[in-house]
Amino acid sequence: MSRQLGDMHSIITALWMLGYVAREKSKYVVARTLAQESLQLARSTKNMPGINYSLETLAVVALDQGNYQEARILIEESLEFCRQVGDIWETARSLWLLALALLFQGDIAQAHKLLEESLDLSREINDKRSIAYALGMLGYVAYFQGQQERMYTLLEEALASHREAGNRRGCAESLHGLGWATLAQGDAARAQALFEESAAILKVLDRRWFLALALDGL
Repeated sequence: MSRQLGDMHSIITALWMLGYVAREKSKYVVARTLAQESLQLARSTKNMPGINYSLETLAVVALDQGNYQEARILIEESLEFCRQVGDIWETARSLWLLALALLFQGDIAQAHKLLEESLDLSREINDKRSIAYALGMLGYVAYFQGQQERMYTLLEEALASHREAGNRRGCAESLHGLGWATLAQGDAARAQALFEESAAILKVLDRRWFLALALDGL
């Protein structure tokens, strides 16, 4: 309908949203194609929100597929846009997405710095979901830094924030992380229970790509 009416903004929005939905279903080729079309149209019409959301969609697809350098470049452009327009929520989100790409590339120090900034911004606007993701990512930073107790504490805080925000996927991710943290502390039985709780949530949500990781812990 949007194409028939020539409503370019709606077309761009529909494309990147469909791309994100396709990514959630692990249909990465479809997701990338839709997001690239959205980005091309957004750039040609100088639709800045469309550019940002298209970049973000392409970035999360790249992250899922292990293309971390590509993801980093895309998120850096998105982050620059968010800072320019003063969008605190999107800036906080872009910061932890960029930190994720950096973690996979082994740049723990820079990832830590970005996550602290993301957490500060998220607390400034009291966004529980963003707070939870920043805390969870900081938990993994603590793991890479050999601070297992701090990892557990941060992931517990992340889980509480996800539950407060009603984010079931976030709860599953935090439970999965807590499982590994608990396993590192030598409590295999508790870790097993946490992995099973995480997997049960993901089965209901049909998060196939993350479910594979959760089941790997069992």
